[in-house]
Amino acid sequence: MGLRLFVPLDEAAVEAGGGWIIARLAERRIAEAARRLGAEVSVRRTPDGIAYSVAGPRTDFDYLAYLLRLASSAPEAPFIEDARLELAGALDGLRETGPGQVELDLRMRTASAPSTTGTPGSVAGLSAGRVLDLWSRTHRPERMTLLVAGRVETPLLLASLAQLGATDPTIPDRPGVVGLPESAPPSLSLIRRFTGRAWSGLEAGDPVVPVLARLAARALRDAPGDFEARVLVWDAGSGPVLAATGVAFPDRFAALDAALDGLLIAAGDLARTDAFDQAVGEVRREWLLEFGGTVGRIETVGADIDRAARPDAARTRLDALDALTPDRVAAAVERLFGTAARVTVR
Repeated sequence: MGLRLFVPLDEAAVEAGGGWIIARLAERRIAEAARRLGAEVSVRRTPDGIAYSVAGPRTDFDYLAYLLRLASSAPEAPFIEDARLELAGALDGLRETGPGQVELDLRMRTASAPSTTGTPGSVAGLSAGRVLDLWSRTHRPERMTLLVAGRVETPLLLASLAQLGATDPTIPDRPGVVGLPESAPPSLSLIRRFTGRAWSGLEAGDPVVPVLARLAARALRDAPGDFEARVLVWDAGSGPVLAATGVAFPDRFAALDAALDGLLIAAGDLARTDAFDQAVGEVRREWLLEFGGTVGRIETVGADIDRAARPDAARTRLDALDALTPDRVAAAVERLFGTAARVTVR
């Protein structure tokens, strides 16, 4: 059987990255306890919140419920700084490379809400008190959603999970709008040029997103020129973003620049060919694989419910993929025109 507890997060700008820290410490907290039982566990910082999932035999329900309570408990104050340094190090690592600077800059330019992984400025100010306030404000029983896979009596379920989350009647206030200082990225000595484009305005759960990403990746492979490039899709809390980044030597950079500038048109043209059916098939296989195992099923179904607030959201998403047409892809491409964020690091 499986249990999935979802806690929505609404981070203020100065709290951005705090949810990542909460999830990271929860992951560490339950790892050893889960190994002793042989249970499957998962803690994910999603675009909408944190999902805590556990799975194991029905006979171990009491222990599974304990793992869920342990996972969603308050982060340990002495360990918050270690997790903050880990996140800060990851962000600094991006800033110290050409492709990292391009991706981080694109993420910040396309974000309309605080990033789930924060920014260098927000992460630098994440004190233990601020992270604990975020946990206490968000991890309230009345805000949580529990998804159960398997049969369990309701009284037993309620009794086992009665102590979930924060019980302190005093709820911390959400911080107000505060300007965050962001330091300039370090100067790099590069022999190649790095560049990227990112397009926003897509809908979460829309099958056109992964299909268009595959078509764009094929268009880049077919584009003339000597360069390296890749397509990325992310959702850091403000909706899906389609991005493409690449690198080339200065005398070959024009071909890369032209390929990225024309990428949407090239992907739209491919949607009128056999590449469309191939991309749809790849997405369908990937989505079906997500349902493998108890944790995979409960995570996938739960994420769709979080997004659409409907119990049949996972089925609806698969049906929407089957109904997708080249015209829908073309319409999405047209919507994306004019939304491109551009970054180049030389």
